[in-house]
Amino acid sequence: MKLIFLILLINCTTISKPEVKNYIYDDIYNYYINENYNEALKLINNSEVDDYELNLLTASIYFKLNKFEESEYYYLKAYNKNKSEVSALHLVNIYIILNKKKSAIFLLNDLYQNNKLDSIYPFILGVLYKDIKDYNQALDYFNYALNRNYEPKIDIYTNILEISNILGLSEVSNKYKDLLEIANKAIEKKESKEIKKFLDLENLIRQKKYNEAILKIKNLISIKENDFKLHCLLGDIYRLVDEKVLAKDEYDISIKLEPNYFDSHYGLIDLLYSENKLQDAIIEINKSLKIFRDNPELYFYLGKIYEDLFELDKAKFTTKIH
Repeated sequence: MKLIFLILLINCTTISKPEVKNYIYDDIYNYYINENYNEALKLINNSEVDDYELNLLTASIYFKLNKFEESEYYYLKAYNKNKSEVSALHLVNIYIILNKKKSAIFLLNDLYQNNKLDSIYPFILGVLYKDIKDYNQALDYFNYALNRNYEPKIDIYTNILEISNILGLSEVSNKYKDLLEIANKAIEKKESKEIKKFLDLENLIRQKKYNEAILKIKNLISIKENDFKLHCLLGDIYRLVDEKVLAKDEYDISIKLEPNYFDSHYGLIDLLYSENKLQDAIIEINKSLKIFRDNPELYFYLGKIYEDLFELDKAKFTTKIH
């Protein structure tokens, strides 16, 4: 289950080399790729270029420096020059980091209106509305996600149950009673143990008790060695503590145990993307598409990578498929 799904999904901070329009791009990009961010910013400040690619690169540099307000400014400039799905998600990511969740919701609602069949956006909106304590709206969007066959449904069930526990059953309006019944039926089945197990782990992660969560998962794995979901979750948490090699190992184990578990494939792809291993990420996406044919998330991610590589024709093609 993707407990850190939200940030991982829209972690759009890796930038690749643009087409050379001006000599300054080469110099700035070389500084950027070598992590010499201050020198890159000097060149940018002395440049008269003001286009989508340079604003995106500038935003990414400020992001790497943990200067998120400056990063937001340049991501917004990039978005205003090119209101693509990818540039919008760059901005959503920053809004969430800066705790501007209402701004993130506003932008995601626009994306959702243009992607009504997508199951991802209503799920993310549900999580954000839950975070700002607008529980009725959250339940609405979780319901939309269920109707659009969002997987894994356990993610939705856990959120629905958390909301019902917060509000109390008597406070939940009648139109959501069927939704709660679906969640309760899931509890009565095999998923009940998984929900409780992951709820406990989710609480540890929310409290940023990552080492405690890692120990607990390892203990669970020692009891149930072939639990592919636990290996995937361990990979997610290793990423939070910047143990990328260990994260990759856990994703690989999870995929080997259950090739049809989407989260493991997605986690591995996102890890490769975050390390700027874009060609490797493309290879993994193409492997995953052999299993998850017509999966919109994979086509979306492929389009995002091609846009970062400035292969815009391929990016447009994959966006059309998505």
